Amino acid sequence: MNRAETLKITSVLCAAYPKHYSSMTKTVADSMVELWQACFAEDSYNNVSIALKAFIVSDTKGFPPVPGQIKELIARISGDITIMSDMEAWAAVQKAIRNSNYHAREEFDLLPELVKSVVVTPENLVEWAKLNSQEVSTVIQSNFTRSYRAAVERQKELSRMPEDVKKLMQGSRKQIETSK
Repeated sequence: MNRAETLKITSVLCAAYPKHYSSMTKTVADSMVELWQACFAEDSYNNVSIALKAFIVSDTKGFPPVPGQIKELIARISGDITIMSDMEAWAAVQKAIRNSNYHAREEFDLLPELVKSVVVTPENLVEWAKLNSQEVSTVIQSNFTRSYRAAVERQKELSRMPEDVKKLMQGSRKQIETSK
């Protein structure tokens, strides 16, 4: 989204929430435009506009949105957040566990990326396959679903971040890994 489009978005905000923006100075208005442009630089004007309208028509509290709320709406509207439920993910893991005594690597490779990030290694599938079914269906399932929910939240949060922030985070992560 470019500056002219960002100005249109902030104008809609001012029109929809006049009491909130009535005493805004030019400096604050310029800062607001810069912030919104930076946050939505990679998004299309159409997507931001649709998400903003959706927010406005469903708002019952009377407070303007922050960029994160609009980012989340864009993701929901565009279908970017298509993540398995924790029970669907667990069902995939159970299926992998059943065949992991001899084919752990193959089963691990078939899992969705987010599920793999929670399972961590094929060796974990082998270990879980060796446990009794009661322990797997209680302790392992509980630990997996808790970890999976946290991974889903991290994924959603990461999907809303601008590319430059993601790159910065990846650079920091690589720097930490090389210093180990």
